[in-house]
Amino acid sequence: ERNLPELNDEFAKKMGDYENMDALRQDIKKRMTLAAEESADRAVEHNIIDEIVNRSKVCFPDVLVNHEVGHDIQDLQNRLSRQKITIDQYLKQIGKSQEEFIDQLKATAAERIKTGLAMGEIVDKEKIDVTPEEVEAEIDRIAADSKTERE
Repeated sequence: ERNLPELNDEFAKKMGDYENMDALRQDIKKRMTLAAEESADRAVEHNIIDEIVNRSKVCFPDVLVNHEVGHDIQDLQNRLSRQKITIDQYLKQIGKSQEEFIDQLKATAAERIKTGLAMGEIVDKEKIDVTPEEVEAEIDRIAADSKTERE
């Protein structure tokens, strides 16, 4: 049996700078609403990008996909080696054959390439120019929002 604390003003004060339980509830509601709005915004952005990519007529050589897949495999092997797992053990864990896994990586790499090329085309056509300072500011904002250290 779990022993949960009573949800009262004393509890709210222990949880942060809240005068009472109502203030804590309002803050939680505000944070949840903001998170839901941000999630919805991201979903709309992804849907728009997906639609642009699906409508674009971008061509690229297979060698580019194979190059990306090679990087993906190398990254995966590095992560797995730190966990002392072989690629065969990993494939067994995810229930895929090597061929199925490579096909999945190729599809993902092709989508990434197509997205990058389509977005690059939009940047060129719309003459979008981002300064290094703007990039740094956005990285700082994302790090602050996620409460992580900037690398």
